[in-house]
Amino acid sequence: MANCASVVKDPQGEWIEIGIDVRGFNALARKMMCKLRHLLPRAKVHCGFMIQGVEDTELPEGLLGEVFLHGVDMMEDPLNLDQ
Repeated sequence: MANCASVVKDPQGEWIEIGIDVRGFNALARKMMCKLRHLLPRAKVHCGFMIQGVEDTELPEGLLGEVFLHGVDMMEDPLNLDQ
């Protein structure tokens, strides 16, 4: 089994941080994500983006950006970026 995720929970239960590396997902997991994508509009997600530092010269890492996602429905309400 691939180690492709990490979880950090707030002691008071207000938030949870989940780090996911989808490159480690197997074919069955990717297939199930596609089958369950209709549930995505019910999710509320706060995403942060960073590049992982490995060498001491690349540290400390910094947050590149963040976004709050909620009500995203890629199937019923897609956005055409060419408009």
